[in-house]
Amino acid sequence: DRHGDHFASFGTDVFIEALSRHLGVSRRRSLTLEIDNIVAACRRAIARGHAGTAVATYRAAWEVLELQGPATLAASLGRELLATPGLSDRLLLLALTTAALPFQREGRMDEARTCLDKAMLVCRHLPDRRSEGRILGQLGTLNLDQGQIEQARIDLGAALARHREAGDRRAEGTVLGNLGNLCLDQGLMTEARQHYEAALAVAAEI
Repeated sequence: DRHGDHFASFGTDVFIEALSRHLGVSRRRSLTLEIDNIVAACRRAIARGHAGTAVATYRAAWEVLELQGPATLAASLGRELLATPGLSDRLLLLALTTAALPFQREGRMDEARTCLDKAMLVCRHLPDRRSEGRILGQLGTLNLDQGQIEQARIDLGAALARHREAGDRRAEGTVLGNLGNLCLDQGLMTEARQHYEAALAVAAEI
């Protein structure tokens, strides 16, 4: 329990946000060194049915596995997590939105979309506008990867509005970068540059 509680602290909103701020590189390096412990803590929490610890350690694990892989490990761990009994709506929302990321990375688009569709239903039931913006952003990148350009533009535009409404600057910067990618793919160089420069300004600020 103490082991799980310790490594669950790396999966809180505060810690994850800090990875993108000043000194975030050193924090992420320290997190990377603990990846075996974090994965072990997640598996033990799933086995014990400790839903809160399982979700927090899974989120922490993805922060490392997203950059160094393997995405297969994150995907299989995500499936185990989603089958864990006792997930409250809030924990289920976090589990679904996080698990969708390695599913998408692996090219399992249907699995990722199912997670995001379920997450949106949970989100609107809560309700949670901040999380709704992040889900829309994930749907936007999913649609972009699948060549559904107009739907991706709609989702990313809606996500950007939600992030600005909620003051979620880190997520706003991410969406601006993805809008830049969309415009670049379409050969819209002026618009792409505008989005990238706006994303860069947000990154510098935070």
